[in-house]
Amino acid sequence: MIVAVPSYVQKFCEGFCGTVWEAKRAALSCLLAGILFARGKRTQSELARCVVSEGRAASSVSRRMRRRSFGTRELVRHVTERQIAEELARPDARSKRWLVPIDGVCTQRGGDALIENAIKYRKKRHGDKGRSTKAHAFVQGLVITPSGMRIPLPRRSYYTQTYVNRQNRLLKEGRRHGKRLAFKTQVDLACLIVSELDLPKDIQVVVTADEYFEGSKLTDMCRKKGYVFIAPVDSRRTYEPTKSLHDRGKRLPRDERRKLVLRRGREDTASSRRYSQRSARTEARRVYRYVSERRTVAGIGTVAVVYSWKERTDSSGTPTGKFSYKVLVCSDPTIDGALIIEWFEIRWQVEVFFRELKSDLGLEDYRGGDFTACERHYDLTLLAFMLLEQYRADAIAAEHSPVRRRMVATLRTSKLRAMLERKARAEDAAWFAREHRSRDGREKVLELFPAFPRTGSGD
Repeated sequence: MIVAVPSYVQKFCEGFCGTVWEAKRAALSCLLAGILFARGKRTQSELARCVVSEGRAASSVSRRMRRRSFGTRELVRHVTERQIAEELARPDARSKRWLVPIDGVCTQRGGDALIENAIKYRKKRHGDKGRSTKAHAFVQGLVITPSGMRIPLPRRSYYTQTYVNRQNRLLKEGRRHGKRLAFKTQVDLACLIVSELDLPKDIQVVVTADEYFEGSKLTDMCRKKGYVFIAPVDSRRTYEPTKSLHDRGKRLPRDERRKLVLRRGREDTASSRRYSQRSARTEARRVYRYVSERRTVAGIGTVAVVYSWKERTDSSGTPTGKFSYKVLVCSDPTIDGALIIEWFEIRWQVEVFFRELKSDLGLEDYRGGDFTACERHYDLTLLAFMLLEQYRADAIAAEHSPVRRRMVATLRTSKLRAMLERKARAEDAAWFAREHRSRDGREKVLELFPAFPRTGSGD
C-alpha cells in the first residue's frame, strides 16, 4: 500500500499520451502501481486499494478490466515498439545478434473454478496425489537485445474450440462486438508472433523454442523473415523416408564427439543471460559433447543437425557421469554446432521471465471468471515488467562507476521492484512531511488515514 502513484510510474504512463485519454491513463498508473507494490496477491480488490489517495472500489476495477474500450494489448505493443526503437539507436545494436525465445505459459486455476476459455489438465493416474486443474494458456515471445534488455512481445491468447464457438455465436446473435474468432493452435500463434516482429534486415535474429514448436510451420516462417530458428526435435522426427534422427545420433561413434565447455558469465552470450548476482560469481560450467552435420530432414528441409550430450551434475556441481541427450535442428545449415548449442541455451531465459511474472508480479493472481479481464491482467503484468526493465536501463545510464553499472545490469525483477519501492516510500515520506505543515494538509492526512495520531489540540 502506498499513498500516491510514484513519479516514475507516472512518467512511464506519460508515454501513453496521444494513445489513451487522461482518465484511462490515470487508471493505468494506479493499476500498474498496484501490480508493482501490492502486498500478497494482486486481486482486483487489492489493486483497487493499493494507492490510498486514488482509492477505488473493487467492482469499478472489475468493470474497467472487462470494458471493451479499456484495450491493453495495443499499449503493450506501443511500449514494445518504443523500447525496441531505443535499443536500435544504440551504437552496437546492429553488429550483434538479437535473441527471441518463444514459449507457452499457463496461469493455473482451481479444478472446480467456473471460468471462460479454460484448458483442463489431464487427470493423473489412479492413486497419484493431486487433482486435475484448469488453466488459461498464452504464447509469449521475449526479445533479448545485445545490451541485455528484455522486451516482451504482445501476448497471444490461446482460445479453445469451445470458447471460439461460443464467442462467434454471441457475435451472430448481436450480444458481442468485435471480430469473428478463429481457432489457432499454439504453433500458429507462435508463427503470428514471428510474423509481426519487424527488425531491420541487417540484424541477425535467432528464434528459439522447445520441441512443442518444432516443425515446418515455424521454421518456414523464420526463413521467410530471414531469422534463424533453433529447436529440439522429438523422437519421431525422421530423415530420408523412415530413419530416426534420435537413433542416428545414438549410433554415432564416441570418438566423433567434440567437447564444448561453457562457463557461467564467460559465454559469448553472457550479456543476454540475466544471471543472479550470487550465481554470476560462481565458476559453474556446462560440458557438452556434440556432433553436427548438414542433413535434409523430413518436413523441415535442409538444416543443421546437432546431436548433443550434456553432462549432468549433482547439487554441488560434481559431474555424475550421466548425460542428457538432445537433437537440435537449426534452419541455417551453415552455423557451427557449438554456436547452435550456446544460442539454444538462451531459450531458458523465457522460463526465468515467466517465473518472475508469476512470483514477483502476480501473473497467476487473477481470480475472476471473465477471460477478457484475465487478458487485461496479463497485459498489465507485462507493462509492469517493461516499466522495471526501463527503470533498470535508466539506472545503468545514471551510474558513473563501472562496478556499480555492472551490478545494476544483473538485477532481476525482484531487486528492481525493491529499488523502485524504496523510491516510492521516500516520496510518500516527503508527501507526509509536506502535508503536515498546514492545517488543510493535516486534515487531508486524517481523511485518508483516520487512525493517524493527532499532534495537538489545535489540529
